[in-house]
Amino acid sequence: MAFSPTGGTLAVGATDCKPCSLSIIDAKTGGAIRTFAASKRSIVHLSFVDEQRVAVGAEDGSISVWDITRAEQVAEDHRHRDRILSLVRAGDLLISASADTSIRLLPLPKP
Repeated sequence: MAFSPTGGTLAVGATDCKPCSLSIIDAKTGGAIRTFAASKRSIVHLSFVDEQRVAVGAEDGSISVWDITRAEQVAEDHRHRDRILSLVRAGDLLISASADTSIRLLPLPKP
């Protein structure tokens, strides 16, 4: 799970499923804002890119970036060969680390 930069929104990823859902929750009320299928494999890491986009790392090494206001995938990467361990935004890049011991840079699309 991950909190948005302002702390008002919580993203929670499902595991042990195919496809796996991403739930967006109002952190103050605990109420669900939106839930949608976001990964073909278990979601193992989440990181907010900004208030409206969440990076999703999966057990199979895939990464997707979702616009949570539209439930729309805006970027993806399939270069890792094992589970995602970390996702961090650095400017216009998403940096990912995987259990396959690689680190990748993914350019983020403009919001």
